[in-house]
Amino acid sequence: MKKKEELSPECIKHIRVVKDRVDLLNRKWKTFILDKPYYTGKIRFRVLKRQTGITPNALPKELKNLKMNSLVKQTENNSLFVFYKA
Repeated sequence: MKKKEELSPECIKHIRVVKDRVDLLNRKWKTFILDKPYYTGKIRFRVLKRQTGITPNALPKELKNLKMNSLVKQTENNSLFVFYKA
């Protein structure tokens, strides 16, 4: 019987990161939120809220989580508009 090959610590870390991101994307609003800026380049907060139909309280929480996981980048333009880019 063949022994299982042990994975390196770097490989294990990479697998955990991929698993965490897959789990993150399986949540309710994540794919809807990521879909809009991915195809449009960047999108304003209010437009994103209107197009996804997500509640005003839930969207900032979801965006914060996506920013923490480096799936969305937030940029400000003259501090009047906030844009999100996937």
